[in-house]
Amino acid sequence: MSHASVLSPAGSTPDVRIRLAGPVDAAVIIALLDRIHGETPFMLYEPGELNVSAEVYAARISESMGKARWFMLLAEDGGAPVGFINGFRGGARRTAHVLGIGLGILRSHWGRGIGRSLLAAAEDLARRQGISRLELSVQPTNRRAIALYEKLGYRHEGTKRNGQLIDSRFVDEHLMAKLLADDGPSPATAGASPAPAPGR
Repeated sequence: MSHASVLSPAGSTPDVRIRLAGPVDAAVIIALLDRIHGETPFMLYEPGELNVSAEVYAARISESMGKARWFMLLAEDGGAPVGFINGFRGGARRTAHVLGIGLGILRSHWGRGIGRSLLAAAEDLARRQGISRLELSVQPTNRRAIALYEKLGYRHEGTKRNGQLIDSRFVDEHLMAKLLADDGPSPATAGASPAPAPGR
């Protein structure tokens, strides 16, 4: 496959490669997402909810990438995908500087610094695209992910009460963001990495 690669930041897991995904990866991405959705309650979608064909998903990727509104980075261990981070932004000029991000990693690869490396690679790509604000939401019980985000300069900006309904129970969402113009801690240099956990 031919893809534009994004090198893993210094200090990341040496045997894991991070690269930019494209339409040709649609089937691989769907399979990875389905696995992650089935392993953790911290993701947006429920297990099996992402019911889409590779052809349709590939078309969505092509359209979004063509408008420069979406990207996905894949983390691969020995060529097999083990995690992802995606970035998405709307089409309004007033929010063109804002990038929402979602992160997910296979449970077998938690605690290996992959989440940190994906966040660093996404931030580098965002800076090169002129993005100045990164934002995400995370469940309050996902403490390992929250600790990682805080370590990398994300700040808690509020709580979305009853933001999700999981197993017939309402769950809050913490809203967190990082302003790149603040010159906060860089993911590649912000000290020891805590064990990552999947975000949304």
